Amino acid sequence: MNVVGRRIRPVIFAAGMASVVGTALVPVLSPVAPPPLAIWSLNVASGLSLVVIGFVLSVKRPDHQIGPLLGIAGILSFAFALSWFASPFLWTLSTLGVGVYQAFVAHAVIAFPDGRVRSRFDRAVVGVIYLWAFGTNFVLLALFDARDYGREWPRNLVLIYGDRGLRDDLVYVVDRGSLLLGVLVVAIFARRWLRATSLERRAFAPLAIALGATLAEFFLRNGAALANASEEVRSALDYGEPAVLILLPVAFLVGVVRSQTGRAAVGDLVMNIRGGMDDKELRAAVARALRDPSLELAFWNPGVRLYVDADGRPVELPSGEAVRTATLIDVEDRSLGALIHDRVLEETEPRLLAAVSAAVRLGLDNRRLSEEVNLSRQLPAGLVERLRRDGRRVGDTETLEVTILMSDVRGYSTIAEQADPHSLAMQLNEHRQEMTRLVTGHNGTVMQFVGDEVFAVFGAPVAISDHAAHAIAAACEMQAAQAVVNAGWSQRALSPFGLGIGLSTGEVAGALLGSEQHVEYSVVGDTVNLAHRLQQWACAGEVVISSNTFLAAGSPSNAEPLKPAAVKGREALVAAYRLRPDGY
Repeated sequence: MNVVGRRIRPVIFAAGMASVVGTALVPVLSPVAPPPLAIWSLNVASGLSLVVIGFVLSVKRPDHQIGPLLGIAGILSFAFALSWFASPFLWTLSTLGVGVYQAFVAHAVIAFPDGRVRSRFDRAVVGVIYLWAFGTNFVLLALFDARDYGREWPRNLVLIYGDRGLRDDLVYVVDRGSLLLGVLVVAIFARRWLRATSLERRAFAPLAIALGATLAEFFLRNGAALANASEEVRSALDYGEPAVLILLPVAFLVGVVRSQTGRAAVGDLVMNIRGGMDDKELRAAVARALRDPSLELAFWNPGVRLYVDADGRPVELPSGEAVRTATLIDVEDRSLGALIHDRVLEETEPRLLAAVSAAVRLGLDNRRLSEEVNLSRQLPAGLVERLRRDGRRVGDTETLEVTILMSDVRGYSTIAEQADPHSLAMQLNEHRQEMTRLVTGHNGTVMQFVGDEVFAVFGAPVAISDHAAHAIAAACEMQAAQAVVNAGWSQRALSPFGLGIGLSTGEVAGALLGSEQHVEYSVVGDTVNLAHRLQQWACAGEVVISSNTFLAAGSPSNAEPLKPAAVKGREALVAAYRLRPDGY
């Protein structure tokens, strides 16, 4: 809370408690006949409720205005007590302040739960309410001459022109205007309720119940006045106003508390992130921390320059005045993800939202750094360094059974002729990043990029038993991922890449080749050559695998045999299989 707020809060509370004590003592101190004890006690209790809960909310939510608004309303609700003194000044002040507290309560209702009035229309309504409350009281009192009513009243200090007939006509207009403003307040609250999310309605429910009771009493009392009901009926209804007013600030308190979420959940979230969790578990943990079951966690995919969900599907961030909004998770100049959540969290729990976002940022950034370290170890430059630390020497070879993957962009030369060089370089970089991510994600190693081609191996330099299955899974995911990348490019008027992928399984010789000044790890053999030939058989969007790959992967059901054909460098016809599109 700012310095002004810290100074105003104790002043409001002190003035409120002084008003409570003073009003409670009026029956003893007033020289006029004592007021009815029952209604007097109810008025004291309702004012005390406003003052105390206003102070509690000011302390609990120092950055919100609801607390001060209720505190001021509580002080003004005691204005009626001053009329029981014979002083003309106190009587005039009391009459000018009667009912003005309702304007502050209406302001709090419109601005619930954070004290912020959201639209220009709402601000206009609040302004009219205050002007109506103060202005009508002054005008009606300026026309009030006690002699017209045949009673002994203290002197009216603002009397301008006593006219009972005109005043009675204005009372009629004022009562109807007050009813109209009450309807507007209800309409604004109802509009927010209809547009509210489940999280917001959890906060609105207590206030909606109390407000319904308050407005019912308000309409009954004003309706009785308009209908010229008997004095007994109107006096009985006067008891209802302070009775329901006791419940209204309680509803504000409960609603604000319910709009808050448990901060202890942030600590649990941090511990869970440190312990490691997948994308879906992370989303569930963040949703629990913010108590927003509908929360979505989107991850920035640099390869496609889009936000995607845990399954890799593109996610569109909300914009404008939508019920939901997005909190971006960035580190330095790099996007990591976004939280898509109810807008009410920004208004009621900005600090908690910031804490949760910081925890998610830490987790995603640590994951990114870990992936970059792992990737650097798996790419050729890092791989050479790791092998040399393991004792491998230049020229040492070993025989391994592996699966080779070759990928090529169909029609790349045509694309290159028509594309802007800078845009093409960006596309190629995004393509390589996404393909590398998928290869390494399936325990593969990217051996080389040659223009638009990707050369990868599964099962070397570290042998794995299911390399063929990993290679097939990676190839299928590469086709699916490139389709998503292409969709993102189409929005930027960039040409799509159509991949042809070939897989071949067999023995290769793996070795560190070169000199001490320049060393690279490579695999050579007929299996590599065959993968390249099969890649040439694959049309855009297709994956073609050798018969050895088909058998090593357990004869995948989505593979359909191709007619045996000759390939360069082999005398015998080559049997191969094409993976059906429904396999990826």
